[in-house]
Amino acid sequence: MVESFQVRNGQWANVVAYLWGGNNNKGKGSSCS
Repeated sequence: MVESFQVRNGQWANVVAYLWGGNNNKGKGSSCS
């Protein structure tokens, strides 16, 4: 259960980070780079 939740959370985090990173990349420096 925990692993499954983490995996799903990680996927969502990646998607959000990707979308947000693309939009906020100009204004904010991406720490992931």
